[in-house]
Amino acid sequence: METDIAIKRAVFRDGTEYVFERWIPRDPRALLIYIHDIGDHAGRQRSLIDYFSRRGCAITLYDQRGHGRSGGRSGDVDHFETWLDDLAEIIGASEACLLPRTPVYLIGHGVGALMALWYAVERGGVSGVVAASLPLRPLMVLPRWKERVAEKLAVIAPKRSFASTWLPARNLPDDRNVLSSMTLRTSREIARVTALLMPLGYRLRLPLLLLHGHDDRHASFQGTRDFFSRLALPGNQLMIYDNRGHDLFSEGDITPVLSDMEQWLELCLRDRSTRPSVTTSPQESVWQPLSVPLSSL
Repeated sequence: METDIAIKRAVFRDGTEYVFERWIPRDPRALLIYIHDIGDHAGRQRSLIDYFSRRGCAITLYDQRGHGRSGGRSGDVDHFETWLDDLAEIIGASEACLLPRTPVYLIGHGVGALMALWYAVERGGVSGVVAASLPLRPLMVLPRWKERVAEKLAVIAPKRSFASTWLPARNLPDDRNVLSSMTLRTSREIARVTALLMPLGYRLRLPLLLLHGHDDRHASFQGTRDFFSRLALPGNQLMIYDNRGHDLFSEGDITPVLSDMEQWLELCLRDRSTRPSVTTSPQESVWQPLSVPLSSL
């Protein structure tokens, strides 16, 4: 299948340079936006690109600010909303290359899955979300005395980098684009939105596919299962994979995972006219200051 491929540098609204990849086959049926995990980068997703571009889907991937080949302070974001603004720009630029009304699906991994779901809650306008390895129940928890130290440091030195437990352990010594640290304020933002998202499953009135490895050593699959139980639509799907860890899209034979995603997408494309995406007016915004113990720092 003929595919138009672009790997380019661009600039976010605040001047931060980023790198994106866009793969557009002829007459794409859908637009998939992939959002990588914290500390990861888009360059490790070749199998996903090949699988779905061959099946008539346009795909956009990008290195988030402070990650991979993009600019910005390493592992740093000032506010979770900044990530959503970046994603909105990526979606808008990608949609401009396609026919109007092409359905848009977000595919998020790890903290990227958290971003995808929070985008659906706060911004809407997407046709569905695939959320893989959601970090709603981290397996590593700091002692309370370390939490107190981290809380104070996050106020005194928010840009200080450290090896946060939000960062999955990835044994990739030859990949210089994989991060081993992030800033205190980034960790604090992730913890805040994680606490906000769990009770808001009922607001996600769009097709969702939740994926998790049973042997994920970073985030328990039970957190994803608990979140699934709160979802409003009965047609949403949950897949728990035996003998699989955190990196579902890049560890071992990922064909079964991609096949499940394809089947879910086919159902969505046949039925999307009856599944309205969530809308959130400014008056209904759920973003609010929230004090969260930084147990996951």
